[in-house]
Amino acid sequence: MYHIPSNKFKIYAKGQISKYIGRKFNWQNGGCLSVVKDYLYDKTNIKIKDYIVGEDSNNNKILDNYKNEGFIKVEDFQENDILIFNIRERYHIAIYLGNSLILHQPRNRDSLVNDLSNYERYLFYILRHKSLF
Repeated sequence: MYHIPSNKFKIYAKGQISKYIGRKFNWQNGGCLSVVKDYLYDKTNIKIKDYIVGEDSNNNKILDNYKNEGFIKVEDFQENDILIFNIRERYHIAIYLGNSLILHQPRNRDSLVNDLSNYERYLFYILRHKSLF
């Protein structure tokens, strides 16, 4: 992936995450949480409960429950961390892939990989599951 602002290529193993890229956005399947849940479970066997997230909600179910799910707030980035962003008073969730890349499901768009620098100013929490320490 070429990152224009840094004028550098960022490497990620597309074959390992291709099944998560290009998913259609769907509120009934959990909105932006869906791709994060599936990826995290497939890669680490960490299961996050199904939270009903509606179009009118502020999507803060994971914020309200992250401790109960076994996550701890941290200050540094590590592969498989959950990133919570606060974008215009709405929360958004992504998974950190490493190498400054995130996998996420933007609202009403297909899931994709982006450079973290595109979203870093909105970063609210970095959450790591207790089993990943």
